[in-house]
Amino acid sequence: MQKSHRSITNIAEPLIQSKPFRRLYNVTFLGILSPRFSRLPDHPLSSKKQSSTQPIKDDESRAHHSLGVAKIVLRFCELFSLTEQTRKYAAAWALLHDIATWPLSHTSEAAFSSITGLSHKALRRKMVIGDASLSKEYWLENAIREMGVNPNVVVVLFDKNDKPNDSRLDLLHSFIHSAITPDTLEGICRSRRALGIDVSSPNDVLASFERDLLDTMIVREHSKPVLKFMREKKEVYEKYINSQSAIKYESRWMDAIKILYESISLTESLELMEDEVVEKVCQSGLPEFRAIGRYKAPQRYVIDRTLNKKRMLLGDLKLEDLDEIFHSERK
Repeated sequence: MQKSHRSITNIAEPLIQSKPFRRLYNVTFLGILSPRFSRLPDHPLSSKKQSSTQPIKDDESRAHHSLGVAKIVLRFCELFSLTEQTRKYAAAWALLHDIATWPLSHTSEAAFSSITGLSHKALRRKMVIGDASLSKEYWLENAIREMGVNPNVVVVLFDKNDKPNDSRLDLLHSFIHSAITPDTLEGICRSRRALGIDVSSPNDVLASFERDLLDTMIVREHSKPVLKFMREKKEVYEKYINSQSAIKYESRWMDAIKILYESISLTESLELMEDEVVEKVCQSGLPEFRAIGRYKAPQRYVIDRTLNKKRMLLGDLKLEDLDEIFHSERK
């Protein structure tokens, strides 16, 4: 891990040392659902013993998660001998994908988005290219250019429905927008470790990928690690993240944050310390549950086993075909 971390630092040091990225070390990965807050009243973990095969661990921060995503996506680049320039874009994408995360992560996202009038995607774009509505210390254009990367191309990488003009980035684009993104790989593994549940290695999943003669990512017929990972993702969401207790608890926190910080400015919202937010909400008390209030509607993850078997009989799977086999629907 140290070697991988050094490699990421060598590629993206200006970004890693920037204030917007460093603040992510103070943003808990799982937000209020994190095991570190399990002693709070009504917490989803407070009255439920986890069936753990490993000790429950800290889920750490959004910065640790982003560095983990960078490690995965750079490993992907290494496996397929992608260019050094592509590696730079891969690292930039990984380190920037959560750059607009507010304190308490997804727990507070709906509240602060409502207060500031910005989605996290819109805020991320402002930070990447620079925008007058945001304090200049949160502009990342110069740090990105110091990496030898074009901020406007990075913006395109975040768009599933658009593609960079540079064909050398096509493979990277297809991976980061597939049903198994590096973000999902790292996030589910991190969540399962934090909850003390057995976890697959991202490297096992990556080992199921290969390229065909047309330079297209495909999944080999022996896709057991991929299927195993998707089952693990489904389990985490069904039993924990999208459990009724978690949905209601996060919704109550969202309502509390929205009330307590209704007049906060955009820059001030980014500079809030989590401990202060938690203390303030605990002092004021959580409101009663009224309605689901989350950054996105609860999802049910579906694995179409019949379609998967049919596809496998025909041979290898293209990466984009995974969206048909593994998909989500509103819960």
